[in-house]
Amino acid sequence: LAVLGRLERQTRAEVARAIVGASVGLYPGRPEDVATPWPTKRAPREVLEDHYAQRAWDTLQAAEQSFREQRGLAMGRER
Repeated sequence: LAVLGRLERQTRAEVARAIVGASVGLYPGRPEDVATPWPTKRAPREVLEDHYAQRAWDTLQAAEQSFREQRGLAMGRER
């Protein structure tokens, strides 16, 4: 995350979208499943002490939100 957080904003956003797309795209279930491997579920933001890692986490969260919105999935609707 710290490496992702050091990238320029636009590049960081593009990489985050690719990470989210690959993580969810490779999952054999549905995006609304509880087990969907959303990248931000792997490491809660509050455990990240590094500023760059936090910045990357925020970018990943924005990419996840965009992914969900584009597909009509609301936050917290996973089953």
